[in-house]
Order: sequence, then structure tokens, then C-alpha cells
Amino acid sequence: MEIKIEQLVKRHGPREILNIPEYHFCGNAIHQISGSNGAGKTTLFEILSLLDDEYQGSVFFAGSNIKKLAKDGTLVTQVFQKPVMLNRTARENLMYPLKLKKVPQGVIEERLKFYLDYLPLGFLLDQKATHLSMGEAQKVSLIRGLLMNTPILLLDEPFSAMDRTSRDDSIKMLLEHQKLNQTTILLISHRELEHPTMKQNYLEGGRLHHEIS
Repeated sequence: MEIKIEQLVKRHGPREILNIPEYHFCGNAIHQISGSNGAGKTTLFEILSLLDDEYQGSVFFAGSNIKKLAKDGTLVTQVFQKPVMLNRTARENLMYPLKLKKVPQGVIEERLKFYLDYLPLGFLLDQKATHLSMGEAQKVSLIRGLLMNTPILLLDEPFSAMDRTSRDDSIKMLLEHQKLNQTTILLISHRELEHPTMKQNYLEGGRLHHEIS
């Protein structure tokens, strides 16, 4: 699902946070977004995740203005850098959103097995999610986001607290998910390109560029 931005301006009081005259994220791809702190990345994600509609200009998902789209969780999922965990086991945290959508238990188990083959959680599945380390919680949060299988997935520094092996395994999992589901993924990261197949974008001073100059 392609994302198109036209004349987007977002202000907090007198301060201009975003000013994007025109930009296009092609569908069926992973787009990495880099930029310094305060560049506007979080604000952009708040708009794209349908949490903020107080802005000037327009944003379109596959040609439809997002202000007219239903906020029912079927189009976009956001995974935060600091995961929000329910006071339940990691397994229950993974399954909870799909149970709310009345996805059959067998389907949930089948989806979950696919991701756990890439990023095994082992004994962590039966631990209270609120007792997990930040890196462990990020693994749970990432898999939970992928399980939602929405056309658009927003990832805000999803690997920042993971060790190198977990990061590499997570990227493999993410690439396979994108390939199989043709998901449009936007990934915020302060690192160089997480993988050479990802498209590089740079946000600075509220403006988006397709590559770092």
C-alpha cells in the first residue's frame, strides 16, 4: 500500500515540526527513516498511525485520504521503541490483539509459530511480560506487531535494545514477513541501513529526503 504526502505541515504552537511539500513511499517495500533527535520522526508516525489528524495538508494510503479512513486497526500497526506490555505472560501479550479481533485460536497458533521459528522466545513465553528486559520486550512487541498483519507497519527503533544476534534474526524475520505479505514498512533507525534492500529516507528539520546527502 503506497503512502503519499502532499503539503503536510504540522505545528506545535508556533514551532513548525513538519513541512513536507510532497513525498511518496512506494508500496510493498521497507523504508528506513533516519534523522537526528527532534527531526519530527515521532510526529510523522503519529500522523501515519492515525493518532493525530490536527495538521495541514493531506496524507493518502493507496489514494484514500487518511482522515476519511476508519481507525479500526485494520490498516496500520505501530510498534514502539519502548514496548507497552499487559500484566500477563508474553504469550498472552502476543495473542491478545488477535483474540480481540476474534481470530480463531488455530490461526493465531499457526501465525505465531512462523515468527517464533525466526525469533525463538523459549521460556520467555510463559514469563510475565512486565518482568522482561527491554530487549526481550522488544522481541515480543515486534512479533505482536507482525501478527497483526496490517498493510502498513510502522516500526520506531524496534531493535534498539536487542543484542546483535537478536537484531539480525529480527531483520530476517521482518524481510520474510514483508516478502510474503507485501507489507509497506516504515522503520525508524539511527543506524546506517539495517539491510541493503531497505530504501533510505532522511528526515531533518521537518523535511523528508530520499537519501542522505
